[in-house]
Amino acid sequence: MHASLLPPLHIPTDVSLGQFLLKYNPDHVPANKVVLEDLAEPHDKLTYGGIRHETARLAGALRQAYGIRPGDAVIIYAVNSVAWLRLAHAVMWMGGILVCINAAVSEHELPHYLKIAKATHCFSDAGLCPKMDAALKQSPGSRMQILELAGTLQKLKGNSASPIPPIDLSKTGNKNTVAMVLFSSGTSSLPKGVQLSHYNLLAQALSARVSTPETTCQDAREVFFPPLAHMFGLASVVLPTAVSGSYVMLMPAFTYPGFIEGSARIRANVMRTVPAIAVMIAKDPNISKYDLSCVRSLICAGATLQEEIVSRLQDVFAGVEITQGYGMTETSVTVLRGHRSIDKRGSVGTLMANSQIKIVDEKRNEVPTGTMGELLIKSPSVFFNYRGGDKATKDSFHDGWLCTGDMLRVDEDGFFWFMDRKKEMIKYKGNQIPPAQLEDLLLRHSAVQEAAVCAT
Repeated sequence: MHASLLPPLHIPTDVSLGQFLLKYNPDHVPANKVVLEDLAEPHDKLTYGGIRHETARLAGALRQAYGIRPGDAVIIYAVNSVAWLRLAHAVMWMGGILVCINAAVSEHELPHYLKIAKATHCFSDAGLCPKMDAALKQSPGSRMQILELAGTLQKLKGNSASPIPPIDLSKTGNKNTVAMVLFSSGTSSLPKGVQLSHYNLLAQALSARVSTPETTCQDAREVFFPPLAHMFGLASVVLPTAVSGSYVMLMPAFTYPGFIEGSARIRANVMRTVPAIAVMIAKDPNISKYDLSCVRSLICAGATLQEEIVSRLQDVFAGVEITQGYGMTETSVTVLRGHRSIDKRGSVGTLMANSQIKIVDEKRNEVPTGTMGELLIKSPSVFFNYRGGDKATKDSFHDGWLCTGDMLRVDEDGFFWFMDRKKEMIKYKGNQIPPAQLEDLLLRHSAVQEAAVCAT
């Protein structure tokens, strides 16, 4: 078993996320510090203090206008925006369950999500409301109310409702009180609703402050384009802006020029990306024309970044920390965090605070250092169940350890290396070959932009 070398953290068990935010500000972030801006709506901004007092007012207005109560599930089906964050915090503040659905989900897929969510209300972008309405008609028995996100929040600004305090979990505890549902797609099943408790969110937020302080602090500045409805959005935007006062400029939709130019314009010191975009940056012959001299950390998530691309990025961003991490929706995102180390190029790093890991063979026996095996995890940030999926929850754990289905190895220095998904390993003459290794070879060619390998 491998345990984090970072000091163990105390995670409060008797407060909601909202209660925690009212009392927590160890870095003395000014209340008027802008932490969220909208690239599409430049006038819409949210401050560090606003995440607290504006959220309390909006929560009161939502309760008065629509009768939303603790335990009610509220869907948000919209692109990235400050309005998205306003609603998210308000729902969790009042004790509702925030159900996040990616705006890219089609109307044909939506009925499955609605069946899991069992929501009372849905807030959606105007252009997405017809899709949700069509999906609702395919969901017999559902009485969910669909509301246009931006217009509804604008209307509620004039609501006379009084601010309300955050849900009080001092007596019931926060470990089994659901705050948020994110959807996780397996390799062989429909998406599952991962229920994250207030305790899970606090564990992730506090662990990130200790484990990745350079990107989880009030000095961090970035342009963010991945969907807020994804786990990446939770760890990079929802929690750091509210807890640590990080600044984020939100992109409603990704464009390569918009991301690069925006990062240069706001003098971003953090860039979060995914492999496909990292490849574009690494192979962009014009990247030197942009002033990205403030960037100190480039983080890639979502899949393994090939070593050849890491090398190219090191050439583009001389002296910049280029890291990868490892996490999944079921762990409230990150359990392994990257380090700046040339010798460990391609590694997904070492353990985040409060995390424990085992690498095991098919019989669940731990394997020797350097040997590939399945990753099992224990951490306060690990989810407690799937929404409406008791059997799936039971099947995901073994003796209290989350079985990830991912194949990793660890070296003698405690650095972990992601190899591939267990179900995607290629077996050849008795050997297990990770497709990622073959993809890395292909990507070394200058004419190859992306590569995917599978057995036939």
